[in-house]
Amino acid sequence: MAQPPDTVLSASPEETAAIRRAVRSTGEILVPYGRYSPAHASDAVDLFDLLANPRVSAALYTIPQPVTRSWVADWIKIHESEAETGDGLLLLARDDSGAATGFVDLQVWPERASAEFGGGIRAD
Repeated sequence: MAQPPDTVLSASPEETAAIRRAVRSTGEILVPYGRYSPAHASDAVDLFDLLANPRVSAALYTIPQPVTRSWVADWIKIHESEAETGDGLLLLARDDSGAATGFVDLQVWPERASAEFGGGIRAD
């Protein structure tokens, strides 16, 4: 997800700023099967546990196999930096008990009003 999209849009400076603000201000997102919120360093163990299950991560080309705790910690740090600039988000889903149920990896190109996303959900 390091390459910008082939279709190139040009966002106005106002639209670019609005997209960055929206990314930076993302908080909890409620969905019928849980809630998503931006991942932080404190989520590394739970995200690793989710991704260590090959039924979740094996088919995802952006996740190394085998996934390691240090890779997950670094991945979260990268996304925290991207969230600060409005260029990306890593969202972690949790169920009502607090267990990790899924993730969304969002790469944003605000100046192009474009984004790419991937993710996975718990195998159950």
